[in-house]
Amino acid sequence: MPTPDGQEKHNDLVDLIIQSATKTVNVKHEDGSIVQEQQMDSDSLWWKTHSISANTFGAVAFELKEYV
Repeated sequence: MPTPDGQEKHNDLVDLIIQSATKTVNVKHEDGSIVQEQQMDSDSLWWKTHSISANTFGAVAFELKEYV
């Protein structure tokens, strides 16, 4: 079914991938206030999309990278 003009087709898979590749960071502004923002984390997306035959590889490899 075609979408009406001016409306984008909603894709749940893309939303899921984007949400899983974001992280919350604290950003300090010039006035001294600290605000939490969601930012894309390309490293986590890279770790999570490997095709390794272990269901925990992405999580373990990402945690290892964060702590090293």
